[in-house]
Amino acid sequence: MEVQPHRHVRPPRTRATRPEVITSRGRNIGYHEEGKGLREISCLLGISRDTVRLWVRRYEEEGHVLTRPRPGRPRVTTPAADQQIQRAAERAPLSTAVRITRETGVQCHPITTRRRIRKNGRQCFIPARKETLTEAHREAHKRFAEAYADVGVDFWRSVIFTDEKCFSSVAAVCRQC
Repeated sequence: MEVQPHRHVRPPRTRATRPEVITSRGRNIGYHEEGKGLREISCLLGISRDTVRLWVRRYEEEGHVLTRPRPGRPRVTTPAADQQIQRAAERAPLSTAVRITRETGVQCHPITTRRRIRKNGRQCFIPARKETLTEAHREAHKRFAEAYADVGVDFWRSVIFTDEKCFSSVAAVCRQC
């Protein structure tokens, strides 16, 4: 049986590539070479007979018990780039993914940066969009202030100019990514 190569083949990053799993498969083969049967190996290792059969067959056909590479898109970032992104996110926890991508110089999309940050349980933020304060706004503020110039300080403590502040009446509207 000939296996056709895939365009993108990468080693899987799953439990199957952990050293303890590979060691368990090696014990499976060791017991088989000692002459033990599938049922006995299954009981000794606590795995199904089908699994024992799979790894014995794979060892006999291919000469190893490693997990085969699987098809899939290759990662854009390296482990070193991922660490660089994480360090940047730790230094500036309220920074955006776009800013972190630019500052680190990692060649990836900000969405990729956001995924790498989330993978370690952190979050990044999307800044709220606010209107730019124009000269017309400033003039309106000035006219308002002049009209209420003789009002006491308590009044001014309760005044908020709505074009300078973002409001949300629902907590779920927070602009987090």
